[in-house]
Amino acid sequence: MLSYRIFCCNLETVKKRWLLIILLLPILAVGIYLSLIPYETTVVPEWKIVVVDLQGKPVPDAWVRQSWQHFSIEELGHEEITRTDINGEVVFLKRTIKASLARRFLGPIRQFMQLLFNAGYGPHSWVISSKDGYEGWLDYHEGKPLEHTLVLDFKNEIK
Repeated sequence: MLSYRIFCCNLETVKKRWLLIILLLPILAVGIYLSLIPYETTVVPEWKIVVVDLQGKPVPDAWVRQSWQHFSIEELGHEEITRTDINGEVVFLKRTIKASLARRFLGPIRQFMQLLFNAGYGPHSWVISSKDGYEGWLDYHEGKPLEHTLVLDFKNEIK
């Protein structure tokens, strides 16, 4: 007849295991708690742009649209539309987002699962401007310097 042992260890080993569990549980709980606290990250720093024509002259009253998104954290992007001042200048404020470590870890996985190899990652921003049939754009990726001069060129329309 086979006999089954309910406990595979002696009483001293069981005490050591429970002590280890009792010590590790608070550490695990604190780790989970800390991974759920959101902290702020800059998506795009403050961006001062001068819109100029092909001769380098400032273009006042031109439409300027900034779009931005942190692809690793957000599902949807944001945008602001404004006009240049009399000197052709526009300033976009610093764009930030709050996200927890868990969201920062799971976000890229979600992006990849939804979009596969077309998924975008990290912060990204672009600015588009137009006036009187002319247009131009600037692009920003994290870690690269901001460009501050946007040149309007003749729009290539598809006929």
